[in-house]
Amino acid sequence: MEFASIWQEMQKQSAEMVVEQIVCEICFQSELNDLIMSTAELQNQLIRKVVNINKDYLLEELLNIIELETSDDIVQLTNFEKEQIDIGLRQIKNGETITNEAVEKEMKDLLAND
Repeated sequence: MEFASIWQEMQKQSAEMVVEQIVCEICFQSELNDLIMSTAELQNQLIRKVVNINKDYLLEELLNIIELETSDDIVQLTNFEKEQIDIGLRQIKNGETITNEAVEKEMKDLLAND
């Protein structure tokens, strides 16, 4: 192959690489826009729902969740909470566990008897 044809082939490959890069950037930007729109839509839906809530306890819980998720503070556990966690860890270690399905069945049976 002579130099001129090699040079043309390199330019062609270079141009193809640039086109591929542009296409990738366009696709990435499109996906990013979809994500941003999705977030904006979720925020709008949440605002519409929250505005219609009239139960203080529910609003307080939502605020607590939002504050927990947006805060950089480290959660400080009380001694009671730490003790309860230790008890739970010991129960797991000793095999004293129950499945979620069993708990749901037990609750269903309890509620059915009332």
